[in-house]
Formats: sequence, C-alpha cells, structure tokens
Amino acid sequence: MITLYKYTHPSRAETVVWALQELGLDYETKELNAYKFEQRSPEFLAINPFGKVPTMTHDGKHFTESLAIIEYLNDLHPDRPLTPSHNDDNYAEKNYKLRQVISFGMIELESYVWILTKIKVLDNYENWPEGTAEKCITNIQNALPIATSWLDSQEYIA
Repeated sequence: MITLYKYTHPSRAETVVWALQELGLDYETKELNAYKFEQRSPEFLAINPFGKVPTMTHDGKHFTESLAIIEYLNDLHPDRPLTPSHNDDNYAEKNYKLRQVISFGMIELESYVWILTKIKVLDNYENWPEGTAEKCITNIQNALPIATSWLDSQEYIA
C-alpha cells in the first residue's frame, strides 16, 4: 500500500497525487496540518526526520522529495510511463525536453508561486519586503509564455 503524507493546504504533494492518479495506483493520503505543526510530531518525524512533505511510504520504505517520488513511481510501472522510454525514437531529445520543462518550472515558476503562497496563503510568517508579491506575479507572468510555447509544440507536458 502507498501512503502519501501531505499538508491540508496545497503543496508540492499535489504533483505526487497527480502522478499516482496518472499511473492508476491505489493510495491513501494522510493530511498534516502545518499550522498545528503536525509535521513535527514524533510519529511523523519517525517517518521523515526532516519533517517535510511530501513523504511517501511504500513497502515499508520512506520516500521524500516530490520529483524523486514521481520518478520512483514511474520506474515501478514501465507499462504506463510518465517519462520517455530508453526504447523511444529520439530518446535523448525527448528526455532533454522533459528535463527542460521540469527545470524551468521549478526555477522560473514554482519558486515564485511558493513565495506567493508563503505571503498570501500562509499568513506571511516571514516579513517579506514590500512589493515582493507583485514582483513574484510579474516573474510568473514573464515565464508563463515561455512554458506555454513549449507545451504548444508537443503532445504532453513532459
């Protein structure tokens, strides 16, 4: 059985949920309330000493980091690949495009969305400088056309 630990609010765990659904896998989720510091409970720290989500358990083993979890799940199910197969024509180019989209998304989009989330959704625990949210939105707006142009030219996101 697969168990995915995620927050009660949106987080990087949502991409793991998406992968689990794409692969048609049975799983359960356990939600942790970050406002109550449930990710710091002794029970959860026994699973992930860093107290971070997403964390997944499978066959008695613990897995962390959303991209690494997704790649693990993908490797378990080569019958429904989420990534190019080494047997695909033009594997190197297809794999490059996959890595390009992932890298761009993590650097140019996700980082700014994460800051916006911290500012607007998580009650601004940090004291971000005035105008940070607006700068994040501008950076996201500048990056989206690039990502969209890549997506327009291929059948799948990655």
